[in-house]
Amino acid sequence: MRKLMWAWTLVILSAMVGLGNGAGAEKSATPTKEEVSTSVSKPSFKDAYRGVKNSVVTIKVVKQSGEVVGTGVIVDERGYIVTNRHVVNEATKVTVKFLDKTEYTAKINMMDAAHDLAVLKISGDKAFKAVRFGPTSNLEVGDDIFVVGAPYGFNDTMNKGMVSNLGRSITMPDGVEIGNLIQHDAPIDPGNSGGPVFNLAGELIGINVALHQKSRAISFALNGEDVQKVLTKQLSAVKLSGLNHGLTTKVELAETEGQKVYILDVEERSLAAEAGLKYGDQLVKVGSYDVCNKFDVERAFWDASGTVTVTVIRKGETVTVKMDCSTQSARNR
Repeated sequence: MRKLMWAWTLVILSAMVGLGNGAGAEKSATPTKEEVSTSVSKPSFKDAYRGVKNSVVTIKVVKQSGEVVGTGVIVDERGYIVTNRHVVNEATKVTVKFLDKTEYTAKINMMDAAHDLAVLKISGDKAFKAVRFGPTSNLEVGDDIFVVGAPYGFNDTMNKGMVSNLGRSITMPDGVEIGNLIQHDAPIDPGNSGGPVFNLAGELIGINVALHQKSRAISFALNGEDVQKVLTKQLSAVKLSGLNHGLTTKVELAETEGQKVYILDVEERSLAAEAGLKYGDQLVKVGSYDVCNKFDVERAFWDASGTVTVTVIRKGETVTVKMDCSTQSARNR
């Protein structure tokens, strides 16, 4: 049993730099009129990849045991990067490299052993391109997905596949069991660890964490909604800036309009209460940030100062309120 657990994981994906192989191409027959119509309406892997490629980074980690390579993805334009804990654990130096070959020294912001997650922080003179999280509650076996990463150090490698199953559990080498995993068949290798899994809308739905040693068609990714929960808790506005907005929210998936965030509760005498936000309001925008999930709510308040405009939909009408985030009493409540 011990061997099986190990086989599921540390081929898990942080790799010593090595060599790789190229890939072939396909040529299809001339499509019919009906096929052309279908192809126009269906998102393509190519278009989705183009939209996210500049948000994926190669992570080079120096450890006492040597240099390893993993993958990460930008989840906030201020330089926050998600990867796996096992990629950066015990690191003496962490460097991230973008597609345009620019490199940054990264600091480890936080690590979560229970989900094998880590968050890195880099600083630059411009905003970085962040991905958006997509829903996973509507994922089904057979859905198209793709991964981008640095297998064996070959950065910007894109592979496509599909969801093979949902709700899988595996045991990591340190004995921690991780559940609610997405099993998929997109080819991944050492170096893909911490890398993103996207749907065809270019939304982040998972973080690669493990592969089965004896089959490249059995790979596992952390569920994107579980990743959001960790980020929402560990990178909350209270923890990062000391600001307590006073909101409790819930996310619902609309059939044709994506995810919607609703206010479930407003803390008494909080900033949200003073601004007039109410139970049932749909949060649309906080300052300059569109709100599509709970993590969006938190990161919208990280740098909040002065008066922040909050846009909600209340009983079918768009309403804007002003939230005063300037008072010192708003901090560290």
